[in-house]
Amino acid sequence: MNTDKPAVIFIVEDNPNNIKIISQLLVSSGYKILVATDGESGIEKITKARPDLILLDIMMPGIDGFETCKRLKESETTRDIPIIFMTALVSIADKVKGLSLGAVDYITKPFQKEEVIARLKLHLKLRQLTTTLEVQNEQLRTEIERREKVEESLQILSRATDQSPASIVITDVNGNIEYVNPKFEELTGYSLAEAKGENPRILKTGHTLSIEYKTMWESISGGGQWYGEFQNKKKNGDLYWEYASISAIRNAKGEITHYVSVKEDVTQRKLAEQALIKLNQELEDMVEQRTVSLQQSEKQLRQTNEKLMLSNLDLARATRLKDEFLANMSHELRTPLNAVLGMSEALQEELLGSLNDRQKKSIRTIESSGEHLLRLINDILDLAKIESGKLELHIETTLIKMLCNDSITFVKQIAQKKNITVVTLIADCFQDVQNNKIQVDELRIRQALINLLSNAVKFTPEDGTITLEVTMVSSLNDNTNETSRICFAVKDNGIGIAPENIGELFQPFVQIDSALNRQYSGTGLGLALVKNIAEMHGGTVSVESKLNEGSCFKILLPFNQGKSRSICQHDPEYNPEHNILDIPSNTVESRQPSVSESLPFKILIAEDNQANVESVWDYLKMKGYQLFLAGDGQEAINAAITNCPDIILMDIQMPKMDGLTAIAQIRANPELANIPVIALTGLAMKGDREKCLEAGANEYLSKPIKLKLLLETIRQFLPVAIG
Repeated sequence: MNTDKPAVIFIVEDNPNNIKIISQLLVSSGYKILVATDGESGIEKITKARPDLILLDIMMPGIDGFETCKRLKESETTRDIPIIFMTALVSIADKVKGLSLGAVDYITKPFQKEEVIARLKLHLKLRQLTTTLEVQNEQLRTEIERREKVEESLQILSRATDQSPASIVITDVNGNIEYVNPKFEELTGYSLAEAKGENPRILKTGHTLSIEYKTMWESISGGGQWYGEFQNKKKNGDLYWEYASISAIRNAKGEITHYVSVKEDVTQRKLAEQALIKLNQELEDMVEQRTVSLQQSEKQLRQTNEKLMLSNLDLARATRLKDEFLANMSHELRTPLNAVLGMSEALQEELLGSLNDRQKKSIRTIESSGEHLLRLINDILDLAKIESGKLELHIETTLIKMLCNDSITFVKQIAQKKNITVVTLIADCFQDVQNNKIQVDELRIRQALINLLSNAVKFTPEDGTITLEVTMVSSLNDNTNETSRICFAVKDNGIGIAPENIGELFQPFVQIDSALNRQYSGTGLGLALVKNIAEMHGGTVSVESKLNEGSCFKILLPFNQGKSRSICQHDPEYNPEHNILDIPSNTVESRQPSVSESLPFKILIAEDNQANVESVWDYLKMKGYQLFLAGDGQEAINAAITNCPDIILMDIQMPKMDGLTAIAQIRANPELANIPVIALTGLAMKGDREKCLEAGANEYLSKPIKLKLLLETIRQFLPVAIG
């Protein structure tokens, strides 16, 4: 892989949005991108392009990612290219399968930039190290072959010069020198006269072992020939290496009379061999170091992958448990609330008989309490939407005084019961017509203020005081320009908060003292929601408190007075404040009963909760509809076949057979397929509406349901309405 050029990443993915996201991410990080949208074309293009790394989706048209990976690893051309699978959360078995086919890693969707880039860099680095190691190994093999050729050449040269006029020494049978040639004199510095009569041991350095000399004499004295090397010493003391071929000279009788030694100065060769040995050792050390480094990198990668896998599993489990908790809580609370609010609505319309003023007031109290519980559910759903980036802000011009008064009104009655004084202080600067407005999402900011005021009432003893104070705060920004912010401060002289507990205040589902849970009700969501709402407006939340003296919570927001606008993290699919399907007023036409109509329309109600049945049953009965009841999905199918209703109201969560299954079977029955079905459910999470419509429902309403809206929705699917 050429490190001077940007790495080439090949993406095999059939989803255009995913291709766009990952391509922008990689290009912005300096990588070159190639793309294929299916496995077959991907293999063909990868074989030609030979990229540095492949990002491979699993689920694709034609051959899937596993088959594509298998074919790439079977090809000699592409088998060494690292492959990383791109996928949503999958089972361990799928991951093991991908790794067994030759993939080096997984990255999960949706893509996290830091994770993707870190994994790419790691595997590109590993490939670079592997390539470098292969190059070094090839260089080492070349060097070894060269050395072997040098040694072979030296051996050939040694044999060719055995009888050459090199350095020649002739001794008698006792080893005394009788002759040396000029080359000997030149090499050793000894003249013939000086060497004659001496033993060749005058050249000894003491470095040659005596066993070697003994072997040599045994060989040549037996009439054989001896070849070997000596490290000898010249007359001036310099050391040198020579290669000697020593053999016996026989007379006509075959008797040994002399020994002749033909010697070659091999000092340079010996030095080269020693240097080569040293070079080989250095290469071996380098290879060993590279191998250890690569093993350590692989070990770290395995450990990192294991940690990521465990983290992914923990995250998936936590997300699943959270989603299940929110969905179940939504359903369990909305189901009884549907009955409470439905009956309240019916009673206020006096469908079940006239009410006196005291009874009407009680019914309004019941409705108000039900709406309060509904707001708690909405807090849970709002917090979930904020954390997932799905909440939308609708910014509009809002009167500051009206915002404060509306918020105070909500808690005033509760405060009066505890004889708590509620005071509103609005700074003079906001009394001016030019400055008495602010640009916020009025609903959300009022929701935040009500949460703070409700907490103040809850934790303030009887005869206490609560103050909502609005002031202007000026500060310098990063460019040393003065900016103005509006501060909403909710002060109380209640129980206060211990310093060690302040850090946990704004965590969701956390209440700071388990002992308080028995005395003060709450979900632990209010302050977390306040914090998130403020931050979405570009503001902050802070608290000052002393135990047993009181607390002051402050919301600081930018003081904007521009035009109305919307701030949206993502397009919302659910509006928890309405709790029902939003139907524009101009799309629902209230129809009058037909004069020619002789029989009422028939409505089948599939619902297992008796309280909900009663609230809807009485209301629709008073409106003149003929009603039938089913307690589960199978009963609903049977009742539909028997009674042929004009419309079906189908609850989703029911025993034995759920509503989604029942709707699907109704749509599969030719006799029932055209009956309109309205899904009624306490589930109000993201995607629930789509599930109902995909199963075959004509419309979807989430509980608690406004009975008037239910009536209008029913009328949409009847040719002529009654009542």
